[in-house]
Order: sequence, then C-alpha cells, then structure tokens
Amino acid sequence: MKYYCPIIIKDAKFKKFTLSKDVILRLTKKQLREFFGIEEIQYTFIRIMSWVALSKIKPAKVNGRCPYSGIVKKGIYDGAHDVLASNYVAHVASDKDYHRVFERVNLSFKLCIPTSTGISLFFREKEIDVGLFNQMFTLNGPFDYLSINKKDLFQIKYIFSLFAKRKKDKKLNLITSLYRRALLGDKSLLDVRFLLLTATLESLYLPLQNQELSYRLQFRMSKLLSGYMRKDPFELSKIIKKIYKVRSKIIHTGESNELEKDSSLFIELVNLVRVSIILYIYDKNLFSDDYLDRICLLGHSRRIIKPKTLDLLLNRF
Repeated sequence: MKYYCPIIIKDAKFKKFTLSKDVILRLTKKQLREFFGIEEIQYTFIRIMSWVALSKIKPAKVNGRCPYSGIVKKGIYDGAHDVLASNYVAHVASDKDYHRVFERVNLSFKLCIPTSTGISLFFREKEIDVGLFNQMFTLNGPFDYLSINKKDLFQIKYIFSLFAKRKKDKKLNLITSLYRRALLGDKSLLDVRFLLLTATLESLYLPLQNQELSYRLQFRMSKLLSGYMRKDPFELSKIIKKIYKVRSKIIHTGESNELEKDSSLFIELVNLVRVSIILYIYDKNLFSDDYLDRICLLGHSRRIIKPKTLDLLLNRF
C-alpha cells in the first residue's frame, strides 16, 4: 500500500529526496488540488510566533479529498495552517505498521532539529478518505521550528536509518515519547516540558540508581557527552547542575520563574536530550549502568571514532 503525506520543508529546494527505499519526499503542487481543493495558496512564515499565516487561497474547481475550508477553521496555532502550506509530499510504501513508519519519519526530523515539520495526515492510494496521524504535534517555540534545508535531510536520513536497528525497544519508546511531549508548544507550560525532559535524562543516565541522583546525573552526563560533543566536561557539568537545580525547584515549589524570563536553559536542555537520544539509538550499550560507572572512574578507554554525519548531528548547536 502507498500513502501520500503532505509535509512542509521551509528552506529546501529539491525535486526529490530518498529518505529510504520506502520513503521518498517529492516536490508537489498539483496534489494540493487533489488533496485540499486548492489551486493556489500564499502564506508567510512568522518567525517570532513560529507559525504559518495564510494570506490568500484560490480554490480549485474540485473540493479535494479533504477540503481546505474545514482545516482553515481549526486555527493557526494547532498546525492546521502548516498542513495547507505543505510544499512536499512524503510517498510512503508500507504493507503493515505504517503508523510506525510515520512516527519514525517525524522523530527523525525532530531529533535532527526541534521542528513541527512532519506527517500529520495521510491519503491512501486509490482511496478517497483521509487519515489522521495522532502523533504529530505543534511546536510554537522557542525555536525557528520550520527551518529545514536539504543539508539537514542527509542527517535526517541517517537518523532514520539508525531506527531500523531498533525494532523493539521499550526504553526508546519511552524516551522518544517524553521528548515529543516536551516539545509541545501550544498549551503546555515550560515548567511541565522541562520536567519531561529531565525525566528523559534520568531514564537514560540513571537506569538503576536511586541515591545521589543529582550528582550522578551531572557526573555521568558530562563524562559521556564530552567524548562525543565538542564541549568541555567542566562546562557541561555546570549546565547539568543548573538544570537539575531548576528541576528540583519546580518539583518542590510548583514553578520556576527563571524559565519564563529566559528560555536559554530550556533550549540547552532540549539539545542535551536530543543528543542523548541519538547516542542511545546509535549504541544503547553506552547507557548501561556498568559502562556509565566505568567512564566516570576511568574515562573513555579508547579514542572515540564517530561517523561524520553523527558528529555533525551531535554538534549542531
């Protein structure tokens, strides 16, 4: 079965990109007519608020399989307008478990760069209905959430290929779910999103620990990540310590005004979680309790050789 999924890739200029043998991105225009009944559409990317503002829609003579009028009514903050501004279509071939393919496409985008770009609805080949994919979500900042170009797509393709090695992994399902929910930008407070991200780190770096959590997290993360990121372990340790301090304040007092005043720590945390999840997909053994203890005591026992694309991914920000 083939599925056609509208997707917006803001800064890319290409006609076709092969993500895998079963997932191909193609430039589209005529399918806007077939899908939504749109002959022509004009829109603007609003950087500060991070959403797409529609300015003009010229209806086609046909209604389309999912008429645009119903989507427009949903509003600008829930990703509906982003769907109508789609400039590409993901062609997905899958006989079964197509939702898993959609999920991993979306996660590959979001692990490359925090973004709302992804699959949110789909059309089946030779059928007239429209399907909704419920794991799509909006992200209203504090990121330039739609900015993706063709160079990014090669990194996204690399992440997508790593997922193929992780067929069934309950921890991966947990940490990616937490990451997805933490990026929700519509109604979720930064405090809640911050806690979801710190929970992701605890799941990865403290698998069997229940004592001295702050110290262990700080020590283990700085030791492991300094071997893969171009960051000083001492500087990493200071950032992680500050993150856990804010986490504790939220837990014990119910809020942290620091995040509302300055979102830079939240952005830093998102990146550390993003890098950690990519490393877990790359080699889950890096996060075994024994290995984490060993690098804390002895450091990395050998020179770390990273694939070039992995190195670029881990040091994007």
